[in-house]
Amino acid sequence: MRFGQKLEKKYTCIGVNGSSCAIKVTRRDSRCPSCKKIDKANYMAAYSPTYYLDNKKKIAARYQERKEEISERNKENREDRAAYEASRRQAHPEVHRAKNSRRRHRGIVKMDAFDRELSRAYRQAIKHDLCFYCGNPGEEDDHYIPLAKGGTDHWWNIVRACVFCNRSKKDLMPEDFISRNGLPTMVR
Repeated sequence: MRFGQKLEKKYTCIGVNGSSCAIKVTRRDSRCPSCKKIDKANYMAAYSPTYYLDNKKKIAARYQERKEEISERNKENREDRAAYEASRRQAHPEVHRAKNSRRRHRGIVKMDAFDRELSRAYRQAIKHDLCFYCGNPGEEDDHYIPLAKGGTDHWWNIVRACVFCNRSKKDLMPEDFISRNGLPTMVR
């Protein structure tokens, strides 16, 4: 051994669920790459969007039990969050200006005054519709083709969605969202 060279100890992989796989690793509490991959796959399967779809009522009930506690915590932290956001906006105004500019531009691209009025009227007409994706009561307007993927704010690109579906969909295309969550395809 040369002077200054570190002596690496070899440990056995701890494996998945405590079963050792006998592969040598450099850290004491570590896993080999294949065990890490299996562990990550198990974790993702347990916490996938289907978990939330299957347990919506249980999650909603748990939220209802803690609703007052959560609202109290939010009230206590409201000033702190507002101060933090204000300091971030003040420190980096260009980030927020650019973000808002991009968002506004994506929504109104290729729209004239008539299109904007038609879109507004359509939003009013569908405000009591059910969620387009799951059939629960619709609470928010969703862009069928997301603004991030080139969608616009035209009336034909707006559907009603429940909060869960709208937030879960994020910037996914509708076909991807429906297939990932195992939702029945709805005809538009």
